[in-house]
Amino acid sequence: MAKNGFEQLTEILTEIEGEAATTLEAGCKEAADEIAQEIRNKALSLWPGSDYPKNWTVSKEKGTYIVHNKKTYRLAHLLNNGHRIIKNGRVVGQAKAKPHILSQEEADKVTTEIIERRLNQL
Repeated sequence: MAKNGFEQLTEILTEIEGEAATTLEAGCKEAADEIAQEIRNKALSLWPGSDYPKNWTVSKEKGTYIVHNKKTYRLAHLLNNGHRIIKNGRVVGQAKAKPHILSQEEADKVTTEIIERRLNQL
């Protein structure tokens, strides 16, 4: 039995939707990996002998990719934003911030560029 135009169109759209979803998932994974690598590279230039840069990784939770430092996540905030130096209960100085973690806007830009590039290849 021949398919009518609507059935054919529905079949084509379903196939494209599946390809787009797969492409979107792959693009998000690629973006997360690229962001983690960029943070690793910046951190490595700031702290070359440390294990800190090596601990940046990507994990997936509930369909969302998360870039994080798996071992020293508390240190990441202090290094990126600076902190007070306290000795014997007194503030004796201020550690300067060394920004190396991409802002949400920068991460969104990287993600958008990668996903657009991948979708244009469909």
